[in-house]
Amino acid sequence: MISQSNLCEHYLGCAICFFSATILEAFIKIPKIILPQISSPLHAVKKDLGESFHFLTSEQVYVFKAILLNATFVFLIQPLITTGAPFIIRVVLNLSSVLNGLSQAFMGAAGLIGGIIAGVIANKFKTEKIYRLFWIMGISIAAFGGSLLFNFSANLTYIIFVMISIVVFISASIAGIFIMSAIQQNVADNMLGRIMSFYSAIVSVALPIGILLYGFLYEKFIDHLPAILFLTSAAILAVGNVGKNTYRHLSNKNTGR
Repeated sequence: MISQSNLCEHYLGCAICFFSATILEAFIKIPKIILPQISSPLHAVKKDLGESFHFLTSEQVYVFKAILLNATFVFLIQPLITTGAPFIIRVVLNLSSVLNGLSQAFMGAAGLIGGIIAGVIANKFKTEKIYRLFWIMGISIAAFGGSLLFNFSANLTYIIFVMISIVVFISASIAGIFIMSAIQQNVADNMLGRIMSFYSAIVSVALPIGILLYGFLYEKFIDHLPAILFLTSAAILAVGNVGKNTYRHLSNKNTGR
């Protein structure tokens, strides 16, 4: 647990970071764009969502499928790890909160590393191969589920969990970046803002539902944790397999542009 003095230091550090961000933002120059006045914000939101949905379901069906697949991917991956990490480390393995915090730090770093890798391989990695990243994540999660079937020590299980989480977060970061890039490249400029807003809304809805679901599963089926991981692994592999045709189509359209 964090002592009161350490807690004050943490809050002070956060305050310094926020203040530093404010100073940096003061030097950012954003061009001023005058837009026509909106009489009814709710009507504008309804109109934009309606046009986005019509565009996706009639003109860019594969983009719509990619958005739904990514929402499913977020629904399965992020809650499984972020909700499961404290539960697995503190409750199942009965390890300290320090190790829990350390695992979160490794996961955050893995996400950043995934973003860097995505930038490095941007010209080499094809959109049609995104499904392979789903396979990597699915197999990794199944591997951790399998490790729970053996009588490994808590520390060894923790190490396996952290290593697999790093692999999953790197793969998830790369997949998310390439999926978003493919969506943007297949949408006309005049619809891009609306489509990305629609995309963000769908993903934002999927995430809390996933957190709620996995919170329930972890609590109710604490003695069947491997089963939860195996089922999630199967679902992720299925999403990757279902998305093969969608990603191939988006990749071909990008090549033809």
